[in-house]
Amino acid sequence: LAMGEYLGTVSGKEVITAVALGIDVVCRMGLATKSWIGWILTALYGYFGAATVAGKLLGLDAEGMKNALGIAYAQASGNQQSVIDGALTKRLQPGFAASGGILAALLAREGITGAKSVFEGKSGIFSLYGRDDYEPAAMISELGQRFEVTNLSYKPYPCCRIAHSAITAAMSLVGEHNIVTDRIQEVIIEVSKLAYKSLCLPVDIKNKPRNVVDAQFSIPYATAVALATKEVSISDFTEDAIHRPEIIELMTRLRCYPNDRITRAAGREISPAKVTVTLTDGKQYSAAVDYPKGHINNPMTREEFDRKLVDCVACAAIPMEKTVPSQLTRLVERLEDVEDIGEISALLSPGQSQL
Repeated sequence: LAMGEYLGTVSGKEVITAVALGIDVVCRMGLATKSWIGWILTALYGYFGAATVAGKLLGLDAEGMKNALGIAYAQASGNQQSVIDGALTKRLQPGFAASGGILAALLAREGITGAKSVFEGKSGIFSLYGRDDYEPAAMISELGQRFEVTNLSYKPYPCCRIAHSAITAAMSLVGEHNIVTDRIQEVIIEVSKLAYKSLCLPVDIKNKPRNVVDAQFSIPYATAVALATKEVSISDFTEDAIHRPEIIELMTRLRCYPNDRITRAAGREISPAKVTVTLTDGKQYSAAVDYPKGHINNPMTREEFDRKLVDCVACAAIPMEKTVPSQLTRLVERLEDVEDIGEISALLSPGQSQL
């Protein structure tokens, strides 16, 4: 969108092509990665995806694109400490990646050179950042024939994706059994070892978030909200919302445990989860979710996409007309035929001058 405003004449077809390529770069880098320590790959690899998108829209040739990726590598970063400390830089880091990728492509267009062997060089990203623990074939297998954009999951809830299976299970239980929180005696949440370590520990923070970022990375909080309100929306992740007494109290009745079977089943997939609710009358209900809502094997409905868009628009810094979601939906539906992607930017930035 930013490049569309900058260039002024970018079509919807050009954007579709560029985004498909950028996503392919990011996802292939992720699939090639076997392990990482302390990095947030969304941001780290986002620099390369953004540089690819911007470079494609700028019409860079092969040498120019290679330089753009090298310049992106000179900036690439993104760390987990922001999550540990509950810092707002967690959500800024992907923005830095988008900005850095654009800058990389623009500098490459002006003749600035970057490192060439950014992936497999002696000090390339997989060696330097990933300790040489990667799978090269994932980067090039069926390159240009299979596009990973078709395998993407979508996030219906505004929190860490690893929490979505537990949310999906909780939603299923309250929807099917009409569970009322006052009748809940205990909730057991079983997840993979990775999910447990990342989103259930330390218990004192995950069961009583200090701030919004803590809440976004807490399986107990997200599950409690789903059980109590039957939905999880942006409004549940504000300073006021995370300190609601009824949610904090419900979390005292939640217990999280790592499950070996779930750990084995998870593999490289988003972690499965099982939620078991025991009521005060002794009745017990369980729901196991292998694929969270939004996964290609458990896709969101059109109505769920629409609700998410309305939820997001309502939180815009500049108030928008109620018709914006439907206008935006119609634009995206005919994206292939949109002559100027600036139409979308203008709709999302009412009253703002173009760059």
